[in-house]
Amino acid sequence: MSKSEIVKLSQELNTHKGPVSEIELKEPLARSFRVHGEAVKVIPLDGDKIRFEHNDKAMLGYLSDMAGLDAVLLDSLTASDYLKLRAAATNLIFGIAGEHPLAASAA
Repeated sequence: MSKSEIVKLSQELNTHKGPVSEIELKEPLARSFRVHGEAVKVIPLDGDKIRFEHNDKAMLGYLSDMAGLDAVLLDSLTASDYLKLRAAATNLIFGIAGEHPLAASAA
């Protein structure tokens, strides 16, 4: 069973099916890696600290795949909503959604 995460938006997004106030992201498939490349890398720092390096062009492709929404629609998100989606997607990509808010602290 694949994981998913629901992200509440601060502003409604107008979609082809009408306005939405939350977006469900589903765990990405290997296809996203093949088609879009690597969306996020973990960079080790001193001790147990890490930071994330995001490729936002690839991430938009992942978000489109994960949400089932066109990238053009996702481009109209507010920056803060995009960062919330990016953090949730990062957690799903690394298989830790719902377990540890890893990406939220690095966004």
